Amino acid sequence: MQTGKQYFPLSIGQRIFSLAILAVIVLPVVLVAKDGFGQLLLLGIMVVIAPLIGWCIAIIPRYTEVTDRQIIVKQVWGGLVFDREEVEVTPIGKEALSGSIRTFGNGGLFGYTGFFRNKALGSYRMYITRMKDLAVITDKTGKKTVINLRMLGNATPASTASMEDKM
Repeated sequence: MQTGKQYFPLSIGQRIFSLAILAVIVLPVVLVAKDGFGQLLLLGIMVVIAPLIGWCIAIIPRYTEVTDRQIIVKQVWGGLVFDREEVEVTPIGKEALSGSIRTFGNGGLFGYTGFFRNKALGSYRMYITRMKDLAVITDKTGKKTVINLRMLGNATPASTASMEDKM
């Protein structure tokens, strides 16, 4: 695995989807904010929905940095750090994510982040912006995290079947 920063910007489809969702939320409020009910609705959105959108933005993975000792997923706010000596990194294809159910998280607005579950991987965390260049990181306790990571060299994405064989 080559060291350095790897950037995974949102795809055009995700950008359009994210902007459309924001427009669907904000546009009706702006249109009805002239009367008392509209102002109450605006206040409700500011109290409930704005923090949720803020959280979705805060945990967007910006880039993955690979060093000799660590794999770091830098998010808009904070990040995830994995010690390379304490984890196993396995490249996967997007078919390994098929049938996933979001148990808590975000399934498309600014990326795919949060907690998910499927038959192939079991319970896992996911912090990705694209459905390609995927890798599952498994720590010593068996906790799995799916991230965007380009595996340079002879590594190829594992199929869903080969992931099930490893479990």
